[in-house]
Amino acid sequence: MYVVIFVWGCGSNQSSVDALLKKPLDSLSIQQISNEIRKNPYNGELFMRRSELYYNNQLIDSAINDAIIATRLDSLKPEHFIKLSEMYLSKGNSEEAKNTLEKCNRINPDNDEVLVKIATIYFYVKDYKKTNENLDLAAGVNPHNAEMFFIRGMLHREKKENKAAILNFQKATENNPEYFEAFMMLGLINAELKDSIAIQYYNAAININAKDIQPYYNLAMFYQENNNVQKALAEYQFIIKNIDKSYIHAFFNQGYINMVYLDEFEKAISYFDSTLALKADYVEAVYNKGYCYEQLKNKAKAIEFYEQAKTIVPNFQLAIDGLNRLDKKK
Repeated sequence: MYVVIFVWGCGSNQSSVDALLKKPLDSLSIQQISNEIRKNPYNGELFMRRSELYYNNQLIDSAINDAIIATRLDSLKPEHFIKLSEMYLSKGNSEEAKNTLEKCNRINPDNDEVLVKIATIYFYVKDYKKTNENLDLAAGVNPHNAEMFFIRGMLHREKKENKAAILNFQKATENNPEYFEAFMMLGLINAELKDSIAIQYYNAAININAKDIQPYYNLAMFYQENNNVQKALAEYQFIIKNIDKSYIHAFFNQGYINMVYLDEFEKAISYFDSTLALKADYVEAVYNKGYCYEQLKNKAKAIEFYEQAKTIVPNFQLAIDGLNRLDKKK
């Protein structure tokens, strides 16, 4: 009697899948993943991987189709539903995004991450009652969910309840010390309140992501708006030298500071020239050059730039007012 032993190839297939899934997404091609899918047509992770690659290549509809397949093959993986909902949102389809997450919640109840995502969509469509309901459900599952506190903070900010907003953003950072957006919101609200603790929050955001230009710019604006112009100028210079040498707002604002705060009109003109080299139709920069020349008693140049501002924006009131001022000085 002979014993026949069948050897199946699924082990090698699985090892091939595992190897592919471990590779960085940007090292893969759509063709590579498609070849693997043909050999493993019921593997949801492969479909989600290809979906992400489609998405990164701006093939949104193909990405959504693959993500839908992934949610059907792996319906117990909330992360697939979350990614699919984000793809719908990128197309502006908040209804499908919400439906996707609510379907996930029916299949995988009591997932705090899904509940917070549902709350987030309701927040952006301004259904604040549903936002609160889903945040409360999420808090019941996981009272330490940082994103739950962040969305609650955004809800209070929308209602102009700054104290409650600050409290929730602080709780978000306590539960996730790397929560960049929460530190940024804390900086923004405190800057609006003219509280210097905003500096601390913006610096915390910089420590989390030193390559993001926004906290540097917000910090410079805080200094500028609170008459600490030398620190503002230093921040703008830092941005240009270390973050983005073509950051137009850093050039424009240095011109503005020299024009408004320091009466350094010639220096201001040079910064507005740098601004216009980056964007020739920046009408405020053109007007400001005219204003600087007016202060320098160069009437012809002032008229030239006021007129130029009007060619960019015909009804630009500041330029019209400038021309009227000069006309009265005849």
